Amino acid sequence: MRGRVEIVRRIFAAAAILALAMPCFALAQTPAPIAPLPADMPAQCNVPRALYFDDTTLPKAAKKLAHGKLTIVAIGSSSTLGVGASSSDAAWPARLEAELRRRLPQAEITVANRGKLRDPAVAMVKRMAADALAAKPDLVIWETGTAEAVRNIGAEPFAAALEDGADRILTSGAELVLMTPQFSRETARLIGYQPYIEAMGNLSMRADVLIFPRYDVMRHLIETNQLHLEGLSPAQAAVTADRLYDCIARQVARVLLRAMAAAPR
Repeated sequence: MRGRVEIVRRIFAAAAILALAMPCFALAQTPAPIAPLPADMPAQCNVPRALYFDDTTLPKAAKKLAHGKLTIVAIGSSSTLGVGASSSDAAWPARLEAELRRRLPQAEITVANRGKLRDPAVAMVKRMAADALAAKPDLVIWETGTAEAVRNIGAEPFAAALEDGADRILTSGAELVLMTPQFSRETARLIGYQPYIEAMGNLSMRADVLIFPRYDVMRHLIETNQLHLEGLSPAQAAVTADRLYDCIARQVARVLLRAMAAAPR
């Protein structure tokens, strides 16, 4: 177990995600539409559109954005915190805020980072009210599943914690986006992620919650040699982590804008 945890700690130092070349959608919401600027997507961040299977919309977030303001909380474990990045400003929640502000210069965008080192879902649920919901977010992005898989916590307790946390978020009036675990060849050989991914997928379907398939996207990037996580020096790992977190932010921004644009008016 200690060996598996050490492997994933190394992966956290350079982990993140990305994907999808998708056309921009102008937001047309009452009272005044805010149209995003075009995205700038590095070639190494692109993956097939088919990996993004979820067409769930975000009508509440779209309405808030139409009024010129959007508050997002990112809650998660090590990769949300930004482990391995050169600074906290390089973590994907900070980069997401910068990307949304760039693309929506007329809107007031806030993305709060509530990542905590190696935090499992059950611990995140316990701190959900104080760390996430106290900010009265319009949208919560919940990155989870990696810590459970590494520690071999059962899929059933994970699913129960996921249901509890999702209920708290949705009851608060916020919308929810789930982000699946990370992928690397090294960890995939040792750790069974699929039960946790399936639990997230099941919740997504039952509660009509948007899901960001980070595991599948990272697997595509690695298997097509666009992303290399193994054999990195500390300096290379920091550069890689910064680039990947930036890719995550750009792709999450694109997915969020698409989901808001497609929301019923």
